[in-house]
Amino acid sequence: MTNDDIEGTESSLAEGGASSDAPRPVNSYSQGYALCNAAGVLVGHTYRSTAEAAIEAHFPSSDPAGAEKWAEMQALGWTVEHVYAHVFKPRFMMAATRVDQTASEESA
Repeated sequence: MTNDDIEGTESSLAEGGASSDAPRPVNSYSQGYALCNAAGVLVGHTYRSTAEAAIEAHFPSSDPAGAEKWAEMQALGWTVEHVYAHVFKPRFMMAATRVDQTASEESA
């Protein structure tokens, strides 16, 4: 990419346009419901768009005792919380410590 390309990109972005090289970011924020245990920790895998779906994720209606289990957990302090989530695509990189560890093992 040359300086002219960079300047052109900056000006198109300043004008509200998008760079042809860069993909447009996807809206990565969402809101929904998740179960919260008695210790105040959100149960991440229960995040759903409705409170009923969040309960269903952990206490399925296919389980005959699901409703009873949920009632017991509510008595112990479990709740359904309205939450906001930042959804993103993880990027995994090799940690430098692992590379250093491998190099030190080879030298030993």
